[in-house]
Amino acid sequence: AMGSFLAPSPPKEPLMRPHTPTLYALATLAIVTLAPAWASAANPTALLKYAPKDSGVIAGFDGAASRSSASFKEGFKLIKRDSNVRKVVRTLKKELDFDVSKDLDTGLFAAPALSGTGRTASRAFTLVVSGKIDRAAAEARLAKNGEKSTIAGLSVFSTSKGATVRFLDDNTVVIIAGKDAYKKGAWATVAGKAKGADSGAALDDELSRLDTSKHVWLAANTRKLKQPSGSTLKNVALAIDLSSGIKLASTIVMGSAGEVTGAIGTFEDNRFKSSMLLAAFSAHPLINNANLSGSGSTLTLATSMSEIGRASCR
Repeated sequence: AMGSFLAPSPPKEPLMRPHTPTLYALATLAIVTLAPAWASAANPTALLKYAPKDSGVIAGFDGAASRSSASFKEGFKLIKRDSNVRKVVRTLKKELDFDVSKDLDTGLFAAPALSGTGRTASRAFTLVVSGKIDRAAAEARLAKNGEKSTIAGLSVFSTSKGATVRFLDDNTVVIIAGKDAYKKGAWATVAGKAKGADSGAALDDELSRLDTSKHVWLAANTRKLKQPSGSTLKNVALAIDLSSGIKLASTIVMGSAGEVTGAIGTFEDNRFKSSMLLAAFSAHPLINNANLSGSGSTLTLATSMSEIGRASCR
């Protein structure tokens, strides 16, 4: 991924360590996780009330606006190479007859704080999706393949994989997975019995730094992630515009101003090497066009890649 340039480590240290939690990895996480299903408001921020207030990761996606984008189409081809993504896509098709590439509109993903190498706690998540869904047919499938139960006073379907599902309306569905305690709390939020992330959320500060009008956006608490040597990544907020190629803007709060200065220096020392590594995927413009700056303990990153460059990523 974009790599350990965020850490003020020696310039000779490799920049592309797959296990290192980085901005690029988080951007990929947002897209990969969200691609399986999105939801129904004109702006996904309207769905924040359904996300648990203490979520450590929240991401939104405007699928309706992105669907005509060549970058979205090419990106979807790329993420489908991942076996987990293919599994989710197949499951959505089987359970809801939901074709991700054609039917999604907008949506919201929320999960507990990332930990370790990037997985959410117990793989728990809340996903609100909406778009072109045949509710009657989907509920018939769910009834046939799973069972009904009541959680937080709501009647929900349980799938064979342990996820729980409920339609909010004919075009909007909520999918919640994780341990029983998480599911109970998350469904209480959906039912309006617990506060959501629309006000006073754990990620309020991160969300306030985002332009949520963009096609994809992500706010994440990264304190529990496996950290690059000599660095502390506290939180990340990023937004991606897919209207013409890719434009990414992000702020990263680190442990100190010195860490930010070190991260910028390490990146500049290794810019050429990183660009050459990404050239194999025709994604080197993301490095070449990257502009990093710092203010106190906050690192700001902006980069872009043309539609032509994005379409050549095979």
